[in-house]
Amino acid sequence: LSPSYSYFATENVEVALGLKYQTDIGVETTSYLGANLGIFGYLDLGSLMFKSGASVGFVSYMGSGDSPTVIELTVPISLVVPLSNAVALYCGTNLEIQFRPGGGANVLIPVGLLGFQAFF
Repeated sequence: LSPSYSYFATENVEVALGLKYQTDIGVETTSYLGANLGIFGYLDLGSLMFKSGASVGFVSYMGSGDSPTVIELTVPISLVVPLSNAVALYCGTNLEIQFRPGGGANVLIPVGLLGFQAFF
């Protein structure tokens, strides 16, 4: 679950505030809760838009074992296909870098994202 609120500061610049919550149920139940703040730019490519930028936030892991809080830097690389003035198809991936306490970092690149964005 990742609700977010965005505001377009200009026609092609978006400022966003987001929350994250996820629970994985299996042999070990783990959850995480996080929040982030980002700025993103849109480049008009005709019938679609290229979206990129960066967001910075924290993620706090909860569950058995150690439960660190990490700082997360996310860089989206995506295409946005407008379906109307208020709805768009969103596809791409996020490059995520998690900085752990005491040093070290994890780099995550999900296979891909596909979804819809609604603009009000």
